[in-house]
Amino acid sequence: MIERLNFYDLYGYLIPGLALVILLWLPFGYSAGGLPSTAWTSALLAVAVGYIAGHLIQRVARYSYWRSGEVPSAALLDPANTGYSPMFRELLFRRIQERFGITVPTDKAKQTWPIQNDAFMLCRGVLLNVGKIHYAEQFEGLYAMMRGLGVAFSFGIFYYLGIFVSDYVRSRVGFVAGHVLLAVIVLVWWAVSLGRLKAERIDEDRAKKRSRRNRYVIAERLAFVIVAGMLGVQAKRLANLPDYARWISLGATGACVLFALKCHEGFVEWSQLFATTVYRDFVVVETQKAHEGWSRETD
Repeated sequence: MIERLNFYDLYGYLIPGLALVILLWLPFGYSAGGLPSTAWTSALLAVAVGYIAGHLIQRVARYSYWRSGEVPSAALLDPANTGYSPMFRELLFRRIQERFGITVPTDKAKQTWPIQNDAFMLCRGVLLNVGKIHYAEQFEGLYAMMRGLGVAFSFGIFYYLGIFVSDYVRSRVGFVAGHVLLAVIVLVWWAVSLGRLKAERIDEDRAKKRSRRNRYVIAERLAFVIVAGMLGVQAKRLANLPDYARWISLGATGACVLFALKCHEGFVEWSQLFATTVYRDFVVVETQKAHEGWSRETD
């Protein structure tokens, strides 16, 4: 199984998933006073659970960022963006026009998301076909890892906050009632996720589609927070943690906040480098091919 994992599987799914599994396990490990079993069966089970959890994390993370602004691949095509020099951007637009017959408007107001997305995906496709995508793929895996870790640590924030307030909540909500409430919230989360997927398939104006989808995304995030907190409430009792452990959980909450913020910074940096590298490598490949054609003509 391990041998079949590619770079993105390892960085985008397995590492964030294992991080979430570890965050969930720590209260129980602290209560048990030891590390988990090092047997091969336990290790393989942890890998499998982490990999599955990583897929779930990336589904949540998909709309966690760039909702208020443009994705880097679109922002870099903006003539006002300082990520490229005007001369390079002009060369990029010309190479896209020559290779695909797609004209990217130099006026930002005339650039639409379909044009921006098509231009980027076609450039990426060229690099894949000629085997020059490996350098960019490293940045893609790294930004996926940081995005996934950001979501995992965000879950940890509310999970450990749930442990901290568990005594207060448990005195008002019974143990069984807490499980029932958690199950109901998970079902609501599932229903909201289905609603978001349906909203994405509706053929309508992009602005309306984004507005509709964002309402579902907000509901998903709210369910995400409540589920994490309720799991923390239940974990304190299931792990039979001592009373002073709630103060340790408060410290863990602060650590998760710090790590989540740093992971978001890493996500922003690596995602920008990924888009920048794809466009630059595409221009290099196309320019090199053009020079080879000129050389053959002169010979």
